[in-house]
Amino acid sequence: MERLVGELLAIPAQTAAHRAEISRLAVQRRELASQLNDVIGPTMAAKRLGISRQTFWQILNPEKAIEIKRRSSRARRLDAEPVEST
Repeated sequence: MERLVGELLAIPAQTAAHRAEISRLAVQRRELASQLNDVIGPTMAAKRLGISRQTFWQILNPEKAIEIKRRSSRARRLDAEPVEST
């Protein structure tokens, strides 16, 4: 039981370390994508990476992509709500 408690208590620290590494990799990815964009442009960069132009744009603009996703999700929820008839 003590071993289980110890392992469970260690998970938040491990999770924080992984989050920090993911954030570091995201910054590196964004920097490299920006450099590639400057050299060959977004269309060719996306093609060379095997991803859509939209995905490439999302790599370059993660904050804007998140905001657009939030607005889109909110709009879908509002569309899904039943309309009361009078």
